[in-house]
Amino acid sequence: MYKIIEKNKQRKSLYTVVYSYGGLSLPVCQSKNYQDCVDYIDKQPKETKVYNEEESQQALNKCLSEMYKNNSNPD
Repeated sequence: MYKIIEKNKQRKSLYTVVYSYGGLSLPVCQSKNYQDCVDYIDKQPKETKVYNEEESQQALNKCLSEMYKNNSNPD
């Protein structure tokens, strides 16, 4: 998810685009012009897949059990 944060210094605005995913937040673009930030967000690929912790945990468990099975039954 993208959001734009405005900071004012000496009566001048600086806009920062921040990308957040889970608990991680990263500044990805800064500009003195708000429209530059909007254009940056518009150019990014649209996310269709939402992170699902339960699905990820199930996939990890399946992978680990297959690895364990393969290691305990060598050919």
